[in-house]
Amino acid sequence: MIALARFVSRGRSQAVLVISVFAMLALAMSLLLPPLAMLLMVVSGAALALVTLSNALHVAIAVLSLAYLFCAGILLVLGIYEVSISLLLFWLPVLISADVLRRSRNLALAVLVILLVAVVFVLALFAVVPDPAELWNRSFEQLQQIPELAHKIQISQEQFASAARFLTGYFVAWFLIVSTAGLLIGRWWQGSLVNPEGFKREFYNLRLGRALSVVSVVAVVIATVTDAQFLIALSASLFTVYLFQGLAVMHAFTMQQPRNRLWMIAFYTLLLLFPVIVVLVSLWGIVDAWLDSRRRWLPGNS
Repeated sequence: MIALARFVSRGRSQAVLVISVFAMLALAMSLLLPPLAMLLMVVSGAALALVTLSNALHVAIAVLSLAYLFCAGILLVLGIYEVSISLLLFWLPVLISADVLRRSRNLALAVLVILLVAVVFVLALFAVVPDPAELWNRSFEQLQQIPELAHKIQISQEQFASAARFLTGYFVAWFLIVSTAGLLIGRWWQGSLVNPEGFKREFYNLRLGRALSVVSVVAVVIATVTDAQFLIALSASLFTVYLFQGLAVMHAFTMQQPRNRLWMIAFYTLLLLFPVIVVLVSLWGIVDAWLDSRRRWLPGNS
């Protein structure tokens, strides 16, 4: 990974190559191996974050523009140009948050910027499309009409329809996780190249605040009671952002001893394969907002 970071840092051409190639690979794997597609998209975002953290904003914008044109051109030839919009939805929050981090040196603020973008996306989506579930259902019907895919679909139209109202929240949560992970790995790459201990200190101390944790819990409760699509999507973003505070707690605890690093590798593998673990770690992050358990482990916090 550090070798890839060095390659990205060599120049704009190398950065454009990594950002665009990993994004295209992620799109290619999105239906075959979603966890792998997620990892590839994170690497694409990390490369963009590294460029933004290491250069002026106009340099990062130029690199992003070239990467987008490269990907959009390929997708246009393939006849699926509309998919390129999803790349911008992912890349732009990484670009904005990385620039905020470069200017402020405040990791929590940068993460909250991505959350803000996710919330704005939810508000804008429901302002334009009051019933996103209907769009998901129509998309599913179109997939069923493609002979190459129809026999691979394992659920019925009725089963999908019952889950469709939750899919917008799932998509927003995925968007937030991948974008934030890209930002964090990009910051780790930068730290590894310049100041190896810098990112570790920032991440281990990541705290998103008690007020937001209360808002997150209240939003989840109301969404559960009302079963409203808008509140489900909104609460998904608010709740999911605490995944990263939960991960910060886990790293602060387990990385105190080198032998625990193998356990962390196994944990991240399970995290990719079983989404329920995301819920548990996010809940841990919310609890930590009040317990501040890291003060017992981190130097200077006792």
